[in-house]
Amino acid sequence: MAGEMWRAFLDPFTDGAQSLSQALTDLSKFAHLAFYFYRQHGSSFLSYQLHADLQTIVKAAFFCRSTRSGSVQEHRGDIALLHLETLVLEAGSDGFNEHFLKSIVAPSLLCFKLPERLKIEHPTDAGVIDIFESLEAFILKSGCHLQELEITDACNDPDYYRARFPSIRVIVK
Repeated sequence: MAGEMWRAFLDPFTDGAQSLSQALTDLSKFAHLAFYFYRQHGSSFLSYQLHADLQTIVKAAFFCRSTRSGSVQEHRGDIALLHLETLVLEAGSDGFNEHFLKSIVAPSLLCFKLPERLKIEHPTDAGVIDIFESLEAFILKSGCHLQELEITDACNDPDYYRARFPSIRVIVK
């Protein structure tokens, strides 16, 4: 069983043919098995620090785009968040990657909250594009019936957003 746990950790980083969905499934399996073994055997199996570091790696993989050998792993399938009703994005120090919205579908999404200053790094022209271009594509692809869009830290006139999303209740803060 320990061998299966380590395989679930290593394959997402070493098997270039593995889909993003399978990689995340394997990493989730690893995280659960590692926690189980850690709870059963304590530091005789994994030190506290190693366990925490491995769990942090798994967490980071779920929030970052997959990279292999220094190149972007091409999107091979959507991560379906079937029951997600509210999605809150925050501008972090790392910025935001367009691939996040391209790699998920959330058909039950009703409320989306994001800061106006959230920008997307565009890898092809090394520039920055408006988040709302990707947001429109995400809503269309997900097939969700978004009811509320909340824009925080807004500098633009609220009518700008209402014109872009006329069928959605827009809250600007």
